[in-house]
Amino acid sequence: MKVQPVFRDLYIRFGKIPENEQSNMKHHFENIGKEVGVSCYRVHFNRGKYLPIIPIPCTEDTLCTLDYCLVEASKGLRPVYIITGDEVGMGVDKEPLLKNITIVEDISKEYIGTYEG
Repeated sequence: MKVQPVFRDLYIRFGKIPENEQSNMKHHFENIGKEVGVSCYRVHFNRGKYLPIIPIPCTEDTLCTLDYCLVEASKGLRPVYIITGDEVGMGVDKEPLLKNITIVEDISKEYIGTYEG
């Protein structure tokens, strides 16, 4: 009997995975609480690169947060991972929130020097 492979959605995470699997909830870069899971973005694979998908609808905070993450990753200050997990909600920036996370690949080096904010 042939077994069908199980495919999981892939996401991109900018930053380390918090041990408690809860990201900080921020508004204008100020901590306002904890999310119910780890913030990440859906990802699109195009021409050999993993690219974050901007959540729609989004807020000004969504775009500011993504810009900040891309700048830090480009400078080598923030790790970048391709991850899978169980989607448990939507964050304050309209991004997916995950629990039970598995790191599929560390792509931090691919982002160094690629973005000027």
